[in-house]
Amino acid sequence: TYTSIGTYDISLIVTDTDNGCADTVIESISISNYQADFIFPETVCVGETIEFQDNSTAGANQWEWNFGGLGSSNEENPSFTFAGAGTYSIQLSTNNTTSGCSGSIGGEINIEATPTPSFTSDITTDCAPASINFINTSPIGETFNWVFGNGATFSGQNPPTQIYNTAGSYNVSISMTTANGCSGAFTELGYITVEDLEAGF
Repeated sequence: TYTSIGTYDISLIVTDTDNGCADTVIESISISNYQADFIFPETVCVGETIEFQDNSTAGANQWEWNFGGLGSSNEENPSFTFAGAGTYSIQLSTNNTTSGCSGSIGGEINIEATPTPSFTSDITTDCAPASINFINTSPIGETFNWVFGNGATFSGQNPPTQIYNTAGSYNVSISMTTANGCSGAFTELGYITVEDLEAGF
């Protein structure tokens, strides 16, 4: 048993006890600290193609990947896509068929759901010119972008008061991106209605 990595010489000496002749054969054996290892991102978005990279000890030539029981691969550096949010267990077993060494490793990857931005407002119907205050009711996000339908846009969580000068029906949209780069968008068709006030007697 070899307890340390390195290269060792193995000697075999054969002696003929009848005539005293002897011969020696020397071969080397390499003992390596073989370990399976991999590289992949900790968190990705639903539907994103993930590149998995083998990082095992040099010489690995056989791979067996398991992607949370939802798929497998025998490629060295495979790709895989998770269709649902959650935490999944990744398993890799590798072999060096030349040396006979093998190893395995496991890890977890977090798949983040597509965020669903949302909003409300203090009023949705008013006479022109209408002043509308929008309230962001989205989950926590890194960035927000608004389109109000009145020709104005805004980047940020809480937009300023919007003015609608012309009668009509207006669509309002909001998009967002999380800290992990996952994005989602929402549009409310005809959300704002602005009417003309006509005086009469």
